[in-house]
Amino acid sequence: MALLFGVGAFLPGEGRLVEIGAFEGASAAFLAAGLKYRGNGRLYSIDPHMGMPPYMGAAPHQFTHRKFLSTLEKCGVSGFVQSIVSESVSAASVWPATRIDAVLIDGDHSYLGALKDFESWAPKVRDGGLILIDDVDEHALPELKDLMQDIRLVRGIEADTTIGGVAVLRKQTSDDWGILHDLRAAAERRSHHRPWDLSHVQDLKPTGRFNPTAVVKDLQEAYQLSFLSRCLPGDYGVTSDSTADDVAMVDALVADRRDGRLVVIGPDSEAKRCRLIVAPVSQVPGLVHHLMPGGVMIGRSALEDTIENALAERQIMLSAGLEGCGWAGAIHWGIAKPHHLSPEAIATSIRGNME
Repeated sequence: MALLFGVGAFLPGEGRLVEIGAFEGASAAFLAAGLKYRGNGRLYSIDPHMGMPPYMGAAPHQFTHRKFLSTLEKCGVSGFVQSIVSESVSAASVWPATRIDAVLIDGDHSYLGALKDFESWAPKVRDGGLILIDDVDEHALPELKDLMQDIRLVRGIEADTTIGGVAVLRKQTSDDWGILHDLRAAAERRSHHRPWDLSHVQDLKPTGRFNPTAVVKDLQEAYQLSFLSRCLPGDYGVTSDSTADDVAMVDALVADRRDGRLVVIGPDSEAKRCRLIVAPVSQVPGLVHHLMPGGVMIGRSALEDTIENALAERQIMLSAGLEGCGWAGAIHWGIAKPHHLSPEAIATSIRGNME
């Protein structure tokens, strides 16, 4: 706590601090007390205040925001703190182009969770600023020890010391992309690929089992879209009305992707988790519920190729709840809930389920 007070009171700069993980306000109170002693500055405290996630290995304490605000009020430091009720990465994505003097990372203590916090906020720290990571000496959290080993391989990040379980790191470079690339390389050695850099995917190519020139040309777009779909592994669905060309494309996808099997489904089929379904456009509304988030629906038109018919069938795809709908010749496509796992969707789901 003396460390946190000292950072708020004496760290050079404008006193612009960020805290990831607030809980009930203990750390924020000491950081803000330091700012109060300094006479200026602001702490931006970021936490969804919906309790500790289960992967922290702690009991869930729900809805801590009121307790957090009460703590600050009792300590007389409310005027130096801006509470941001948010996930850390979501807040980082809309952070103004403003450097901060220090960040305290004390949120998700899993390797990937703390890594996301570090790579989201370390580039926002000014040269000479501090990055503090809490609980690095906790024996029950070997994940943080692993992360610290990787951070020590990052150029421009100097490990000063550890005080009361808080690692004190000093940022010595303005090469923020260099920091991210070094950290990415360290994470990849643990088989953790970072979603902000998908360059490794560019070397992946289909094996050529599907030859679009041998079948309906419009299926080439459908094959490429389905091969690159951002979706978890699942089945590849066709219907009893799928054409031989459609089945040939799906067979090739199953062989090339190697993450699912071909299944025949219909509106009355038992629930299946599909990453792709190929069906006549007229059957799409009854099959959408079989698609996983990010899954692709390929609809085959049975109508004359006119702009009016294409727009009408596109509307069927949209009305079924698909997004990103388009068409090429007789082939329509749409994506199921591509943003289903986004922070926005999670927040909406939580609110909707509780009202």
